[in-house]
Amino acid sequence: RVGRERGFGPDTELRKLAPEPRPERTVATAPNCVWMLTTHAMPVETTDRYLHVLVDLFSRAIVRWRFDAEMSMSDIAEFVHQTCQLEGIRTEEVTVYVPGGILGCPSSLYDLIRSLGVVHSLIWTVKDADSAPPRPARPAFPASFSTVEASDLWFEEFVSWYNTVYYRADIGYLHPSDVHA
Repeated sequence: RVGRERGFGPDTELRKLAPEPRPERTVATAPNCVWMLTTHAMPVETTDRYLHVLVDLFSRAIVRWRFDAEMSMSDIAEFVHQTCQLEGIRTEEVTVYVPGGILGCPSSLYDLIRSLGVVHSLIWTVKDADSAPPRPARPAFPASFSTVEASDLWFEEFVSWYNTVYYRADIGYLHPSDVHA
């Protein structure tokens, strides 16, 4: 019915407009094969800034991140393209995965940290397992940021800590930066 109201003919014309079904499973076999792109609304001063994060699914490393004042698909495409250039790969060599398949639907900073496997606490005092190294304390989790500079500084510290200090169980208790190298 909707197709007829918009001037489309038989169902076959509507099927041509439908997006290709996405693969059921994407497997990363090496660094820079598959990236996860997430967008997060960050409360700064009296407004939100949008944080775009690219995470390598093989190494679990945060490859690159960027804040934007507004969310624009062309800005996100430019961000991915620039990241490919910095990583020394062609855009067509990497698959960019968007959780839930919805680009432009921002989630919270807490959702990002949880998706990275980081526990929402100030200090860890226990090991995950007997063979796991102790987890060092991470930068304190903010409720919001008072300035743009404060948000940039906090996330820069967090990424450095996450990539080089944090041990991930799902990559053999290694640092993401060690696996990404």
